[in-house]
Amino acid sequence: MGSRFDGSDSDSYSGTWRVEGDQVVIHVLQAGPGASDIVGKDLAWIIFDIQKDSFVAGYDKEHKLTWTRVK
Repeated sequence: MGSRFDGSDSDSYSGTWRVEGDQVVIHVLQAGPGASDIVGKDLAWIIFDIQKDSFVAGYDKEHKLTWTRVK
């Protein structure tokens, strides 16, 4: 997509993303050693809040991260 967001997750990964309904779907292209098993897979996160330069998403209400646009 046209923007890059960084999350405060302990596992680092990157890839392409898209929004489907109330979810952000990340297709993982690269990952750090702790997350190498998710390369090539899609991660679907529920979007709980979205602002101009950030959004909050996670697997469920107890496991959420804030993602901030990198300028």
